[in-house]
Amino acid sequence: MNTLQRKSFATTTAATTFTVTLDQPCAAGSTLVIATGGPAVVTARVGSAAGPTFTKRTQSLNNNEMTVSDYAGTAGGETVVHVTLSGSARMSGEIYECVGLGAFQSGATYFSATAGRYPATSTLTLAGPCVVFSALLTTDATANRPWRGLEPVGRLYNNVLYNTNLAVAYGVSDVAAGTYTVGSTKINASSYTQIVAVAYSDTTGVPSNTPYANATVAENSRPPRYYGDWIGATTHANIAGFATAQSVLPGGTVYFKVDSDNVGFNVEVNRLGYYGNPVPGVPDLEDHGAHLMATVAGTPAVQPTPNFTASTFTTDCSNWSVTAQWSVPATARPGVYLVNFRRTDNSAYVSQGMFIVRSPAGSTNRLAVVVDDNTCQAYNNFQDRANPTAGYSLYGQGGTSGQRAYAVSFERPYATQNNLARTWILDDEYSIINFLERNGVDLAYYSSADLDADQNLLISHRAALMPGHQEYVSQGMWDAWEAAKAAGVHMVWLSANSALWHVRFDATRRKMTCYKDSFGDVSDPSGWTGTWRDSRAGNTATRRSESGLHGLWFKVNGVRLDQVTVPDTFKASPFWRSTTVASLGSGASKTLPANGLGYEWDFYRSADPAAPTNKVFLSSTTIAVTGMVANDDGWLYTLSDTLTHNFILWRAASGALVFNAGTNRFGHGLSQFTEGNYLSNKPLDTDVQQALINLLCDMGVTAETRMSVLVDPAPAQAATAYGLTVSTVTGDTAMTAASTVTASGRQLAIGSASIAQASADAATGLVLAIGGGDLSQVAALIASGEVIQIAPAAWRYFEGAAGINSFEGGVS
Repeated sequence: MNTLQRKSFATTTAATTFTVTLDQPCAAGSTLVIATGGPAVVTARVGSAAGPTFTKRTQSLNNNEMTVSDYAGTAGGETVVHVTLSGSARMSGEIYECVGLGAFQSGATYFSATAGRYPATSTLTLAGPCVVFSALLTTDATANRPWRGLEPVGRLYNNVLYNTNLAVAYGVSDVAAGTYTVGSTKINASSYTQIVAVAYSDTTGVPSNTPYANATVAENSRPPRYYGDWIGATTHANIAGFATAQSVLPGGTVYFKVDSDNVGFNVEVNRLGYYGNPVPGVPDLEDHGAHLMATVAGTPAVQPTPNFTASTFTTDCSNWSVTAQWSVPATARPGVYLVNFRRTDNSAYVSQGMFIVRSPAGSTNRLAVVVDDNTCQAYNNFQDRANPTAGYSLYGQGGTSGQRAYAVSFERPYATQNNLARTWILDDEYSIINFLERNGVDLAYYSSADLDADQNLLISHRAALMPGHQEYVSQGMWDAWEAAKAAGVHMVWLSANSALWHVRFDATRRKMTCYKDSFGDVSDPSGWTGTWRDSRAGNTATRRSESGLHGLWFKVNGVRLDQVTVPDTFKASPFWRSTTVASLGSGASKTLPANGLGYEWDFYRSADPAAPTNKVFLSSTTIAVTGMVANDDGWLYTLSDTLTHNFILWRAASGALVFNAGTNRFGHGLSQFTEGNYLSNKPLDTDVQQALINLLCDMGVTAETRMSVLVDPAPAQAATAYGLTVSTVTGDTAMTAASTVTASGRQLAIGSASIAQASADAATGLVLAIGGGDLSQVAALIASGEVIQIAPAAWRYFEGAAGINSFEGGVS
């Protein structure tokens, strides 16, 4: 269906009749649809009080009427819709002029006298592609309680308070055949709610709404789940469960093994994101951060005592039976899926787990997020359902020091949030994910095991981001990061203590081994699993320095909660453009959010031969640390020193930019979802938010729904603007379409055109000229139908070049 025009209206005073003038005359043969809400019965006519009457399709009437009506077959030129009310009242509504709207299919109504968090219509069962019009009303109209996203995914319009006791919204969705519950979410309603929905057939295939900027933005238009209903659960002695895979593709199946003490339970599958769409004209809505994807009833069971391997102190529950499963829709958006296992006899009996819906190999999302489920498992000390925190983690037993496990299994429930909540995904990583999805960044998602299995997963993306606490790293993971960096993929490390411990997966990637040989009390019989950087002879693996991977060196052990400072000497960096740092006076500094430096942090070790030299610092914080400093081999944490922490940006030989925040808690200024909970009074820091948006922009990653408090950072800044050196090309470089480009990743193919000249511009970076011309000719080639694929070796010629965005769409 094609929407020719949409007209919102609301009466400012009570009346029994009024007219709505359309923004443009109607086209012949179009259909008018009117959705209205208010405390009176509505009759709508075309043109005048004597004109043709709209057909009312469905109605919900309980003091306030919600209705959707239509008029098909306009003659052309109509400009007025006349509305008559059953009594003097104020009304609100939406009028849509549509082309390609088919026959009326079905309608549904919903009424609740005790409105709650999840009002919804009756279900609609549709035989084919349809357009659904919805009208939603509540009598609980405080300023922070308008409607949320529309379900199925669609647009809410006129989502405002229009008098002292009514909040009304109208929406349109395009849906395929199937059964739908049409509605929305309004949080903490204290009075009743009405919703109506009307479906018409649609054979045009034309979207009724302007398409969303990307799939992340579309996903976050869906209704949120109130955060109090999904966050903060810890593993309970009366129920425990886990997913049998760390990640699954859309269209796959997730299996759950749950010990519910033989009592009924549900599996609540929540996707973490933003889901708090701001509404124009009202205060920003509260961010509830997750969408309830499904609630699956499980089979009650008492599971057997978990397996225990005494030689490695490993608990695993592979002997449990599957008691629930969820078929992941083929359309499911990749992301972090948080699972609540909740007993039906007592909703307080709930445990929490997670899995990843991963992006398919070869995905071309701008930014790939690598979720650190390895660290969440390393700190997991689950033993059994009745004693969930009495088992062994890589740190000790029962949450204390002492005998540690030498291998941990993903085949068991998580008790990480009980044991050490700051190592659970909701403490550090989720705040970053929440911020990125809020700002509409086009994201892919992978688990640690996904990278270990396929070292090429990241090279199809513009950049990769590692949030939180990326401490436990296999060789496959390390190689995947290096392969991406060599292919020109930019890296963003919002982490600390990263790539310290060398781990090994078994063949199933459901067991992770780490003897921590560096401590010297035990040796891995199958190979070294101590610190990667241990320089002693006992390290039988190839020694690797994390400085060479991400630029910094783990030095300060937890728990420290410090603050990053940014002196005015850094204010000219493009990283800080459009922030208060950029306007600091001489000798002044900006202090970033409390607890944002920690709970462990890194520093730049200039003595390390692997440390990058083509680098710049973007902050400087010097602190005297007592009894918490790590030694050079990374296994002793009781030293003292005065250390300087820096945000660092450096340029790899491939041209990839690498940023490292060197702190677990960079996200403390980004989102109110921090420290494992939703902190409604936690102040956000627009400087931290803006700086991250700036950095991503300079890496070619855009924020499509940028927060209103942030500034569009365009144009992108070249590496040279940061003070990083860029290699130059001397003379002319001739390359024909038949030439072979040996660099991995994107390949250069420009049809019959040839690259006649490559020149260096010291001010903006390298510029590639086509046929002796400039970048505008690249856009011309795209317009003529040529296919342009750019290899990393060639991409470096484009860095910082004026007009880079003009031909981005041609890169495939």
